[in-house]
Amino acid sequence: MTCNSIDIRKRSAALNRAEQYRTLAEDVRTRAAKEPNPIVKAEWENLVQTYVRLAKQVDDGWKHRDHLRPAQGQLQPLVALKSSPVSA
Repeated sequence: MTCNSIDIRKRSAALNRAEQYRTLAEDVRTRAAKEPNPIVKAEWENLVQTYVRLAKQVDDGWKHRDHLRPAQGQLQPLVALKSSPVSA
């Protein structure tokens, strides 16, 4: 398995997750439209906005994932320090 195929799978999983959030948002939006109680309706609409934000975060997280890679190299020295014996 190549590194590229792993990236494709991760991207696919992220897109599927974002799509799931969008589907949930639509389902909840439909439910909110049918809700007669204004307080409950407002809560359903808040949940819609939450799902929309989550989908956007998943999308944005995938687009900007390369910005996180330099930090991974900086963490390596910390891992080496933890695994080395501490001298008294």
